[in-house]
Amino acid sequence: MEYRRTLQNEVINKSSGTQGVMKNYILSAGDSYQLASNPKEGTTMSATTTQYPTVKLVVPTDLRFDKRKDGWELVEDVPLVGEPTLGLVEFLREGESWVKGDVMLERAKDIGNRAGQRHAEHLLSQQETIPEEYRRYFLAFPGTVWRDPDGGLSVTCLDWGGGRWDLYWGWFDSDWIVSGRLVRVCE
Repeated sequence: MEYRRTLQNEVINKSSGTQGVMKNYILSAGDSYQLASNPKEGTTMSATTTQYPTVKLVVPTDLRFDKRKDGWELVEDVPLVGEPTLGLVEFLREGESWVKGDVMLERAKDIGNRAGQRHAEHLLSQQETIPEEYRRYFLAFPGTVWRDPDGGLSVTCLDWGGGRWDLYWGWFDSDWIVSGRLVRVCE
């Protein structure tokens, strides 16, 4: 079974610093994952997922790509403390092929230890340390939430293409599909 979803994303090219809008057509089929019921429904959320390698970050600075300069509002932003180790986790439940951004964010909050844009920017600056296995996914950093001038919400993401990782903002109105993974701080 094949799923076709369209994501419209604002992209920053790491090498040139230019911005633009692109459409990603993401095709994927049946990754193996399972998340139990939502804790707010009275059950515990647990992930029976693939174990992904982790990556250690170097000491950070402030936001490199501060969207407030473009008239965006920083709605939520988790701090980057010390030299955290990052890992991936799925956000879809068994039988789902996609969810909207508000559902993805709620599940990220339930899973806990969300990584944000500061984590993404520093990971981008040391992208040679990102495990090759991560290239199969777009990486969502739901610890930072932005509101654009038109009121749309987005989170910072990294995506592999053209031999490098690029930073972009994934719109909540887009379909968040099986080829995405949440980035979280490992305990």
